[in-house]
Amino acid sequence: MPWTPPGVQTKSLAPGQHQVYVVDLKEITDPDALAKFLAQYVLIVMCHAIDDGTEADLIIKFSGSRFDLFAGLNVERLHQAAGIDVPDDQTPINPKALLAALRGVPMMLDINDKGFASTIAPIEMNEETI
Repeated sequence: MPWTPPGVQTKSLAPGQHQVYVVDLKEITDPDALAKFLAQYVLIVMCHAIDDGTEADLIIKFSGSRFDLFAGLNVERLHQAAGIDVPDDQTPINPKALLAALRGVPMMLDINDKGFASTIAPIEMNEETI
């Protein structure tokens, strides 16, 4: 466990689904940072749990592999929840506009068995859809 200051208690979301709000989006565009992620494009979705404010980050990365499908689904679901059309392939997203449209929109964030966020979806999507 990494160092933490005295009096700081670490809390995290348990595996399973949690209702969250998206509080920030950050695109990683620096080539050195992308290399650390082993990716060609990274979008970090910062969320707070609705019930207790616990923070969780979803890292959406595109690396040119077959797993990019899942990253693309997460991006599409963010746009769906925001009520914004998903950009065409090869068209950059607008993180500022997307974040503004997501303010106050509850989302469902899935935390996997290892404690990492893996999927985000509009709240009205059921468990079988995610």
